[in-house]
Amino acid sequence: MAIIQKLLSSSLLIICLLINELFPIVAAANDELLAQRNWVELTGRYHFLSNSYGDWKGGEAKANIGAGKNDVLLFDFLAQKTFGDDGVYGSVTNTHIWNEDWYSQLAAGAGSGEFYFPDVRVDASLSKKWLNSRRLVTTLGGGFSEAKDIHRDMYILASMTVYFENNFIAEAGTRITWSNPGTVQSERGFCVITYGADRNRYITLRYEGGKEGYQPIGTLTTIVGFSSHEASLNWREWIGGNYGTVAKAEYYKNPFYSRDGLTFGLFYEW
Repeated sequence: MAIIQKLLSSSLLIICLLINELFPIVAAANDELLAQRNWVELTGRYHFLSNSYGDWKGGEAKANIGAGKNDVLLFDFLAQKTFGDDGVYGSVTNTHIWNEDWYSQLAAGAGSGEFYFPDVRVDASLSKKWLNSRRLVTTLGGGFSEAKDIHRDMYILASMTVYFENNFIAEAGTRITWSNPGTVQSERGFCVITYGADRNRYITLRYEGGKEGYQPIGTLTTIVGFSSHEASLNWREWIGGNYGTVAKAEYYKNPFYSRDGLTFGLFYEW
């Protein structure tokens, strides 16, 4: 919808103007770089699609639970109707802290439905903190997925994150995917800007664009080798000391259709 697109464009301009004021990197405790507090989150979403592709609707439940001194488990379950396909995707992600400079993530997920969610997906990454302040973080990762049709994806990912003063965080990265059959290669880039403080609010603006390999849009229909771009604005607001609301507006466009999405929900921490 036009309102969502204008909201995202205005937010990007405001945050870009503010980020120009940021220069030095400051020191901070390690736990600010990798939050380990337990929390649960429940959200509902609705996406409006053009060209009669059918709107998306669904709900998501997340739980972030500490598992010992150096591990955190994130459980994520999404039930959604996508292109008319009712399915559920569930995943578990383990974040392991090796020492004060290194941490890794390993995720595995599986989906139900006729065609949209993958049968299985596995992701892994390794992150390194740099500088005395440990405010510069680099990440290398990769993964693969098996779709319900005949195609398979493998990808590699590289990103860099910088934690600035004045509560700003900036991230940029790229992902290269190889899809088969046909050995379709696609490259995408992304950038993320976050502003806020813990127990107050976080505002996150994300943009991603580039090529896509395969996207199933029907039981017997898949679009292949096309360009797309997407943007989202996420707002996480604490109402009390350990609970609050989350809201998200997003926009996506490729040569075949555009999609405007809204998400709203609640979270609780302990």
